[in-house]
Amino acid sequence: MITIDPATREIIWTPEFYVMKYFAHAVQSVAVRIGLPGNWSSNAVAFLNPNGQTVIVAANSTINRILLHWNLNLSIRSSLKSKYQL
Repeated sequence: MITIDPATREIIWTPEFYVMKYFAHAVQSVAVRIGLPGNWSSNAVAFLNPNGQTVIVAANSTINRILLHWNLNLSIRSSLKSKYQL
């Protein structure tokens, strides 16, 4: 997740580092994983934190912005940027 270039001693933060950073920030250690059915279930994961907060982490591997609609006893609308957009 973090590598160091032996020649330059430069620290390189890999994409996996940032994925773990987002998970660690939002998902509490005793959270329960919630199953997600549907087309995006292989690109998303959801957790229920002990404080009742629902956390959804999703990845968009397409070149287009995608609008997702989640229904977990509440309505959540979100827009995921393409992995190619900053």
